[in-house]
Amino acid sequence: TNTGAIEGKEKYGVEMKNSGASLTNRAGGTITGGETGVYVGAGSFTGNAGTVTGGQYGVYFKGANELSNSGTVAATKGTAVMFNGDGTVVNSGTIQGSSTASKTEGVTTSGINVTGKATITNTAGGSIAGADSGITMNYGTVTNTGTIGEVKDSAGATTVASKYGIVIHNLYGDQTASIENAYDPDPHPPGPGPKDAGETA
Repeated sequence: TNTGAIEGKEKYGVEMKNSGASLTNRAGGTITGGETGVYVGAGSFTGNAGTVTGGQYGVYFKGANELSNSGTVAATKGTAVMFNGDGTVVNSGTIQGSSTASKTEGVTTSGINVTGKATITNTAGGSIAGADSGITMNYGTVTNTGTIGEVKDSAGATTVASKYGIVIHNLYGDQTASIENAYDPDPHPPGPGPKDAGETA
């Protein structure tokens, strides 16, 4: 459990190799890596309520895994959250890839990239974006009541705007994808207008 500051200037802020390893980054905690903020080769990154930042990746999962984020995960040069396999994400915070699109063919700069089956829930208040896409996935499900494709700073200025909101690659015919979107840009719509003269309540 981290509530302080962890930094790895050249490579990883935290590298996890053991299947029994578990990491929680609590509010106020910061993890920074020159290449990757948190590299999960094995074990679990159970939750982030603080800030995780990396160069190429904010968090990299070597295999199937899951992440709950209520804080900030960011990559300054690449993808914020990368799953090399199936990935499950529940996000109510900010997941922010680089604001500059990748110049390497076949490489995307995304908020989240899942090479296998994705199960992503972005709740109200959650934001996911990267220069190329908010989410890139092979197949799976995205449920969204937040914002995918744009991240704004505390002043309301856009810091990352995605070329594509969600990119889906169906590799095999039996793989399917579904998107459920219930975003309401105005959660508090105005009530009925004033009544005409002579009209009773």
